[in-house]
Amino acid sequence: MSDKGWALFNETRPAFEAQEKKMLKVLSDGERQMLFELMSKVVLAAGDWAGDLPTDATAGAIQATKGLPQ
Repeated sequence: MSDKGWALFNETRPAFEAQEKKMLKVLSDGERQMLFELMSKVVLAAGDWAGDLPTDATAGAIQATKGLPQ
């Protein structure tokens, strides 16, 4: 990631973490652990399915970020 990208990441991270905390507040400790384990499983398996994304979906993501600082 570029220096501008890291700067943006570091600038927005506190707001993201605060929102995440609000979202997860409704879950018990056990539910949060289960969510973590399930999401980890999905992320670890991404190599198996990420290449199957439709090209229009990935093109839209690229188009949406054009003009944004990186």
